[in-house]
Formats: sequence, structure tokens, C-alpha cells
Amino acid sequence: MQGSVRILAIAPYEGMKEQLLETAREFPEVEMVVIVGDLDVGLNLTMNRLQSDYDVLLSRGGTAKLLRQFLTLPVVEIKISGNDILRALKLANAHYGRSAVVGFPNITHEMEKLQGLLPYPIDTYPINNTEEALAILDRLTNSDYAALLCDMVTHTAASKLGLNTFLITSGAESIREAIQSALFIYQANRQLQLDNQFFRTLLQHQDSQTVVFSETGKLVYATRRDEKSELLHLLRSQMQQLPETDGGKLVLQSQGVRYQILPRRIQVQDQRYIAFHYTALAVSDTREKKGILYRNREQVEALSRQGIHALIEFPPGVVSQLRHAATQPQPILLVGEPGAGQRAAAHRLYLSGIRSDHPLIEIDCTLLRAKNWSYLLNHHRSPLYDAGNTLYFANAEALSADQLQSLCLFFASNNALKQNAILLSASAAQGEELAPAESMLTAHLACRILSLPPLRSFPQLIARLVHRYLAQAAIGLPAPLLDAQALQLLRSYSWPQNYRQLFRVLEQITVLAAGDTVTAETVQEALGQEVFLVSAALPDRRSAVLDISRPLAEIERTIARILLENNGGNHSQTAASLGIGRSTLWRMLKE
Repeated sequence: MQGSVRILAIAPYEGMKEQLLETAREFPEVEMVVIVGDLDVGLNLTMNRLQSDYDVLLSRGGTAKLLRQFLTLPVVEIKISGNDILRALKLANAHYGRSAVVGFPNITHEMEKLQGLLPYPIDTYPINNTEEALAILDRLTNSDYAALLCDMVTHTAASKLGLNTFLITSGAESIREAIQSALFIYQANRQLQLDNQFFRTLLQHQDSQTVVFSETGKLVYATRRDEKSELLHLLRSQMQQLPETDGGKLVLQSQGVRYQILPRRIQVQDQRYIAFHYTALAVSDTREKKGILYRNREQVEALSRQGIHALIEFPPGVVSQLRHAATQPQPILLVGEPGAGQRAAAHRLYLSGIRSDHPLIEIDCTLLRAKNWSYLLNHHRSPLYDAGNTLYFANAEALSADQLQSLCLFFASNNALKQNAILLSASAAQGEELAPAESMLTAHLACRILSLPPLRSFPQLIARLVHRYLAQAAIGLPAPLLDAQALQLLRSYSWPQNYRQLFRVLEQITVLAAGDTVTAETVQEALGQEVFLVSAALPDRRSAVLDISRPLAEIERTIARILLENNGGNHSQTAASLGIGRSTLWRMLKE
């Protein structure tokens, strides 16, 4: 019958089967199937049936208790009421002689409730299984009980021993009550199933996906059934590293796909779970996202220990300013010459800030094309529309005046400034100005400006940085030493590209150095390679006249004159090509 409640009933005896079927006819919405069996027999009969064909199970006493231990379907017990026991007492003429009740607790408990209402005593012997029933009945074999009132288990065993027994049966009112309870449970479960299906469907149609693990790492739920095992393993590996409080975000990469992940701890009564809500952000070769990088705290910390980031060391005054600025809510603009450590400073601000549990999203303005720029300002999945992150715009000087104005208008028209930490950096060669970037960002975003001094301002750092780099590059072997002339060359060099250039030169020195001492000749050759980075852009006929055996200052002056001639006497363009300011170029040409 379509839409009916399917009930499987296990009756301990044939007579009860007829009672169940008869009473079930009072409920047109019920479709009932009855099988006869008790305890293990009833369990085996039920296990052999397809449980998915039924909504609720009905049974009595010990069989109901046993079914609950092995089945997942709801089991409703057909109880023995006081009326059922009184009916059995009357049938046994218990008032004419000594009587006892032997049965499972569902019967003996009801009997104990009636004791105070009866004018004669009735002994009770509770049992929990067939073995206990046989032991008690064996003791009662030679007793003076005129009658024993039993459930089906004890009735069958007592009859074999020749005892005078009376079966306590469930009346129509008890069966009717059990069916009504089954209907109530069905309706409650049905509503829960509908709610569960609704929320599962709702989750499946969200932009983000959800995976839930138990606290032991067992997969409990996933919105996508085809979820890759690699991603599940990656999420499971993060469980032990999560903070005790919610609110942090993760950025992880699996098989070329970068995910933004929001973990949540969930507790339902005494059960604890960890849910991961995640969104695929970008595939490594997706051009649309080019120039937008997502990193979490662990990745930024690892990056700070590698390559050029491990070399950069700011003076104490700059370190103090960075530490203080990290606690402030206003946007921060990091300015300095090219390679002065803007990215390293931004990473330190992020790691010291209150949002370091959320991703650092780095937007390299030199890589943004029209499509990327449109995605950034207009797409609903752009990081600018998210909250709780640190947004770092690197190389802001590469933005046009129109782009800078669009960015400022965007921040002015929404809550991105309040919901995220905003960092920006811009570079200008010595003697150059940052306008319009600096003036527009400070005017419209009220940025706090942190100036990063050029490396040449702290020649005392050079020796420490060089020795640190050479020691790390030696990989456990004795680090090579610099002779006095080599160190003086490095300390007196102008370093127009600052840390970036120092790192590049030190890489060359480690390749060129022979033996355990770095000589002035080695440093001269490494610095000469820097000259060729500039001369490589010149016409072949101009590059051919360079003689790197001459002093470095003369080589640089020759390069400057060639570039100036090639640029038609334009001093600004020539200074920009060399990465220096116009005043520096002027002094270089006069010497």
C-alpha cells in the first residue's frame, strides 16, 4: 500500500500473531507483517529479512531487548500492562493458593507495582536470559507453588518440567498502544530524514563543499561522494594542528588545486566532530588567477626561512616599527627602493598581525592584466569580497592612475578595509618619487607609511649578511672566509637593487669562489656580472666595447654613458634603466 507505515512484528506465540494482525486492521495506514519466534529464533528470523523493507519493528520483552542490540531500525516493545497481569492472575485462580511470577523485567516490574493492591502475596523471580530461567525453574520444581505465571520463554521451559504454568499474554490495549508508539516514532524519524535530506541537498548546492570527520578521523559526511582521497587525507592530517577556537582559515594545495578551508569544531552531546568547509580557489596553471597567490601561516613561515627572505635583516628601528604597525587597524604602505625587503616586511606584518590564522593573499600588481584586474574588482569569488584575511598588494607602483583610483573607490564603497588587513608596497629607485601611487593611497586609504631604508645605509650589516649566507650555502662544511679587500668591495658597493641584488651577487660568489677564501678578484667578477645584467639590454655593438678587467666604477660609468646615448640623452629613462636616481646618475657621469 503506497504511503503506508511498514511494521515487522515478532510474536512469541501463534495466538499473539492473530492479535497483532487483528488490532492492526484498526490502523489503515499500517502495513504489518508478523513472524513467530522468541529471543534468538526471533532475532535470526528478523536478520534474514530485508530490514530496508520496514520502518519499525514490534516485539516483546527479552526479544525486543535483543533486537535493539543488533539492529539499527527503531524497535518498539509491546509491553505487559497491569491489566494483562491481573487477567492472568484471575485465569490462574491465584487467590486460592501460593503463586509466583517468573519472567523478564518487563513483567516482574509490573507485578511489583501491583503487590500493594492485591489481598494476597505473589512472589517474583526476574530473569534476563534462558539460562537464568532454567536455573530458577529447576529450584522451583519441588516448591509448593500452585501456579506459575510466565512469559513465553519461562512458560515453554516450565511446561517441559511439568510445572503448572499460565502464559501472561498481551491484550489488545497493549498491542494498540505499541502500534500507536510505532506510528509516533515513524513520524518523528520521517521528519528527521526529511530534514536531513533537505540540509544535505542544501549543502550540495553551495559554492563551498563540506567534509566532516569524527574526532578519531573517521569520515562522517561529505557533500561530494566522489571526493578525492588525496584531499581527504590532506584535510585529515590538519585535524591535530587546529586551534581550540574556531575562526582560522587554511589555504592548502592538492593535485594542483588550491583550496581555501574554514575548519569548525562541532559537539553534539558527547560526540565531537571537525567540519571542513572548503572552496577551490585556483588551479596552478589558470591564467585568470595569475598574480594572486594564497598562503597560510605555515607557508609564510617556511618562506621566511628560505632564499632571499632568510638573508634579509632589518635594522632595530625598522623592526620596532613593523612590530607596532602590525597591531594597528589602518592600511600600511611599505615604500623603499627596489629589493629593499618590501615582501619580507609584509610577511612579518602578517605573521605578527591578529589575522595570521587566516590566509595571506598576495596580489602582484606587475602581473595583473585587464582580465585579472576585472576579476579582482568584480567577480564574487575575488579575495576582495572575502573577510578576515590579509590582502597584500605588491608593487603598487605598477598600477596606472586609473587602476589606483578604481582600487581606492572599491575600498571606499564596501567593508573590505574593516574586514581585512590591508598591506601595500611600492618601489622607486634612488632619487625617484612614488607619485601618483603614494599620494593617492595615503589620501584615499589613509595608509600609514613605513619607509624601508636602502641597504647601503647600513654598511655594517653587509659583513654579517655575507657570512650568514656563505655559512648556510656551505651545508655543514666550513664556510669560506672573505679577505679584507673583498669585504670592502661589498661594503662600498651602492646596491641599487638592495637585498635582491646582494642575494644574486652572493649566489655568483659561491659559484666562482675557489678554496676556502673569497678574494677581491672573485667579488670583482661577481659584481661585473651585475653590470652585464644592464648591458644585456644594449645593442650588440655597444656591449662589445666593455672591458671587465677595468675597475668596477669605470665599467658602470661606461654602461651609463652608453645607455644615455641610446636613450637620446634622456636622463630619467637612463636612471630608471640602471635602477638608480637621477642625482646618482649625474654623480656617476661626472666622476
